Amino acid sequence: MTDFEKALIDNKELKVSFDRDYLNSKDERMEEILRRAGSDALDSTPIIPIKIESANSHICLIPLYDIHMFGEGFNLKRFQLVCDYLMNVSNACSFIGGDWYDNANKDSKTNVFNSKTNVSQALDGGEYLLSRIRDKILFILGGNHDAEFGDRVRANNISPAKESAKKIAPYIPYNALLNIKLKDKEFSAFATHGSIAKDPDALSKKTLKMCQRYGVVPDLIFSGHVHTELTFRFLVSVPVTNRDGIVTGYKTKNVSVEVLPSFQGNNEYATSLGYNNDYTNAIAYDIAFEKNPCYTQSTQNTEFEYMLRVTKFPVLKKMSNEYTSFAKEYMEMYHEPDKEKLKEEIADKLEEDKMQKALTDFTDALNDLEREM
Repeated sequence: MTDFEKALIDNKELKVSFDRDYLNSKDERMEEILRRAGSDALDSTPIIPIKIESANSHICLIPLYDIHMFGEGFNLKRFQLVCDYLMNVSNACSFIGGDWYDNANKDSKTNVFNSKTNVSQALDGGEYLLSRIRDKILFILGGNHDAEFGDRVRANNISPAKESAKKIAPYIPYNALLNIKLKDKEFSAFATHGSIAKDPDALSKKTLKMCQRYGVVPDLIFSGHVHTELTFRFLVSVPVTNRDGIVTGYKTKNVSVEVLPSFQGNNEYATSLGYNNDYTNAIAYDIAFEKNPCYTQSTQNTEFEYMLRVTKFPVLKKMSNEYTSFAKEYMEMYHEPDKEKLKEEIADKLEEDKMQKALTDFTDALNDLEREM
């Protein structure tokens, strides 16, 4: 296999496995709808499991949270720069973390008259902007501004995120539990909009409780909703069992809660409360595995053989519309190849190989003829 052929294989699209019937006909979905119909509760607890596989040993995950597209304060320029970055980094992928649309209306705390477009125009524009990076979007979460439930969507009688997702990526109305496989190693991540809990501590506790029925302790928890960037880490003891199901030890897992910034800058509502929404950005997470030096036969009940290594960096500088130095270096390292050019080079190489083989065969035939004479 040539280097060019290998490059094409290494940069192939991620495989995303998603049970579409889960949201249409399964008992869990209908049970949740009926529960809501008979209750005033607005928190959303069901989890949709998603499997993601990559042939690469690294993945660059860039979640896009709280875009609030075409609402007051939406920063189009910075959003487009991040979309360009996703398109130009070969191992980069993303998901929409809720509040794709601002969806301001008469029941909103945000002023509907300050929106840059109406809902119909916002859907057209939002689908157009995300169509450029459709191949990079794994799924779309609903948020309190644009999902199926809550006062905000009752007024417009539509879930903008659900409608637009039909043209972009699978729609997840609640929370997603990701099983991500990088070559032969796996890790898990939990993604939610963030409106299911009031603070990071409550969010982590609720997340772990929701994941219990899957027997999973996620390595990463992604959230948004509060329009600011925060990171919280806590330790969780994970039991180790033998073939008989008997607990033989405990391993300590470092779980990281990542709260993502928004793409909505200052608006009338935020200003009235003294919020600082100037920091509109996206955060990139380079994720890979590394060998745990503490893992041995004698420590296998207390140590993981491989540890998740997460390198986090902002895509854009805080005070200017340009990429950070680290983002530039990373893009140079994992630049998306020109696939058409690669195909041409592969075709040229194959043609050259054919010509070389034909010449070799001709030379061999001449040598055979000389020996016979």
